[in-house]
Amino acid sequence: MTTSAPSAGKCPFHVPVELQTDFDVYLNPGHTEDPFKALANAIEGKPRVFWSSSNPMAKQPGSWILTRTEDMRTVMRNPKLFSSEENAGFSKLLGESWSLVPLEVDPPRHGALRAWVNPFFASSVIPAMEPAIRETCVGLIEQFRAKGRCEFVNDFGRPFPVTVILQLLGLPVSELSRFLDWEDKLLHGSDFPTKIAAARQIKDYLLSQIADRRANPKDDLFTKAAHAEINGEPLSEDDILGFCYLMFVGGLDTVASSLGFHYQYLAEHPELQARLRKDPSLIPQTVEELLRRFSIVITHRRATEDTEIAGVQIKAGDWITIHTPISALDDTIHQSPTTVDIDRPNKMHMTFSFGAHICLGMHLARRELIIALEEWVSRVPDFRITEGAPLRTHGGGVYGVDELHLEWN
Repeated sequence: MTTSAPSAGKCPFHVPVELQTDFDVYLNPGHTEDPFKALANAIEGKPRVFWSSSNPMAKQPGSWILTRTEDMRTVMRNPKLFSSEENAGFSKLLGESWSLVPLEVDPPRHGALRAWVNPFFASSVIPAMEPAIRETCVGLIEQFRAKGRCEFVNDFGRPFPVTVILQLLGLPVSELSRFLDWEDKLLHGSDFPTKIAAARQIKDYLLSQIADRRANPKDDLFTKAAHAEINGEPLSEDDILGFCYLMFVGGLDTVASSLGFHYQYLAEHPELQARLRKDPSLIPQTVEELLRRFSIVITHRRATEDTEIAGVQIKAGDWITIHTPISALDDTIHQSPTTVDIDRPNKMHMTFSFGAHICLGMHLARRELIIALEEWVSRVPDFRITEGAPLRTHGGGVYGVDELHLEWN
C-alpha cells in the first residue's frame, strides 16, 4: 500500500492514501431525513476498514471505521488490545480525568466495578419494576389517546423511558425538561462551548445529588453509589461521579431514541401493527428485530499497541470507531439487512454493544420496549404519520428522531 503525508494536517502519515475518506462519522448528508439511508450511501463502495478524517473524539484527526460486524466484535472482545478509556470523553471536555463507570474502565478493574453494578440491572430484578413501568406507560398514552393524535417524541418517546430511569436513580421527574436540555446540548450541541457548558451543568448537579444522598439516604441508585464499597473499600469520589454520570446520560437518550425509530416504522407499516394486534405474543420478537434494524449508538476504542484489523495496519494510539448502525447494514451477517422481518431466525445485533462492556441496562430497555408496544397496540387504533407534518431525525453519537407526528381515527 502507498502512504502519503497528512492532507492539510488532518491524516496521520501511516494511513494509506486509498483508505483515507471524507466520511463524516456524525453528519452524513441526509441524516436529518433518514440517518440510516444516509449512512448506507456514505459507506457504499468504501473499504472494509477505512480512515475517517472527521474528529469524533476531539483528540486526534480522526479514527478507523469498521464496516463488518465480525471486526467490531473482534475489537470489543479484546479490551487489552483495544482500550475503552476516554471513549466517551465527557470528563475531557472539562479538562478532567474521571471515567464513566464502568463504561470507560478496562480490565481487571472493570470486572470488580461491573460485579458491583450488575445486580442493579439483572434480568431477575426487572419483573419487580414492571408494574411501575406499565403504570407510567399507560398514564402517558391515556393523556393523548382520545385526541386521536400526538407528537410522539415529546408526548411519549422521551417521557416514558426517562421517567422510568429518573425514578430508578431517585431524581425528580419534574426536572425532566431541564435534564433533556442538558442531554441534548451535551450529545448534539453544535459547538464545543455548548457541549462543555452542558457537561459542567450535569456534573455540578450530580455532585449536589451525591452529597444529598450521603446526608439523606434514599432507596435509589444514587444512594447505593454514594455509600458503595468494593472489596471492603469505599468507591472513590471519581468513581461515584463516573457511575452517576453514566446512569444519567445513558438513561436519558438511548431507549427514547430507539422508540422514535421503532414507531416511525410501525406507523409506516400498518400490516405489522395489525399482525401484532391479532397476536401480541409476537411483540418480543418484533422488538428484537426492530432493535437489530435500528441500531443507534456509536462508541470508540483505542489501540494500545500496533496491530491489524482485516489486514489493515493499526498503530498504537489510533482510535477505532464502533458504529453499530453500520453493523445493522452488514449483509455478511443478515440477508437483506435493511428489511424488517420479525420472523428472521437470526436476530443477532450490536445494539447493546458486545463483550465485557455489553449494555448494563439491556434487560430494562427490552422490557420497556415490550411494555410500550403491548400497551400501544391494545389501546391505540391503527396509527400513521400525519400527512404533511414534519419528520426530523438526527445522526451523531446516538441516532434519534426529533419530531414524529402520529394520528389515528
